[in-house]
Amino acid sequence: MSLTESPNQKKALLDLLSGNEQGALQSIYNLFNEVPFAVAVLKGNDLIIDYINQYNLDVWQQKKEEVIGKPLFVARPDFRERVETIHRGIYKTGKRFTAKEIPIDITVNNKTETRYFDAVIDPIFDDNGKIVGQLATSIEVTDKVVARKKIEESEALLRKTKEQLELSISAGKIGIWHWDVKNNVLTWSKEQLEIFGVEKNEFNGEAEDFFKYIIEEDKEKIKAASRMEFERFPGGNGHV
Repeated sequence: MSLTESPNQKKALLDLLSGNEQGALQSIYNLFNEVPFAVAVLKGNDLIIDYINQYNLDVWQQKKEEVIGKPLFVARPDFRERVETIHRGIYKTGKRFTAKEIPIDITVNNKTETRYFDAVIDPIFDDNGKIVGQLATSIEVTDKVVARKKIEESEALLRKTKEQLELSISAGKIGIWHWDVKNNVLTWSKEQLEIFGVEKNEFNGEAEDFFKYIIEEDKEKIKAASRMEFERFPGGNGHV
């Protein structure tokens, strides 16, 4: 069922149309309990928690009676360092705050972990245009952020390893080569070419290019070893 089909939404609209503002507010709060993201209504400069939906309570791992009517940083002192300046800034500017992947240190059962949220916080105005509270909405994106960070870390490690390997190869004058036996494609590094005294344009990338630079007495040994490799790939072209 979508929110447009929700009985709570229909009741909220009917209450608003009939002038029943209190009933409309309660219906809206009931509607917030159906949404798949965190919602909290914070009143006054002390950010008193006037309303909080179940999604938010699940993130905090708390019961409604433990937080309703309490200042935000009394109910959640672990949030102060990360978000106090954000909430104070909204009171100063009167503008919506929106951000992606905000890191929040959340303590549950004496264990603190950093979790990430996309958040939107709107000021709430009274009839005179004065800010009297804030509507805070957020959705947790920790899994997405952690997965991306792991990929980024793996890529950074791969780049670093590659750079270190290339530096070691260059400093040690080590020749590196790769032979795709099945397709008979031979790849030589710059250092390998230099060791054999071969210009890049003289090397065609085939096994025959390699054997041209091997003395006769060693060719048969290498070809015998090569045949063993070909036997591992029955679909290979069979020549060495």
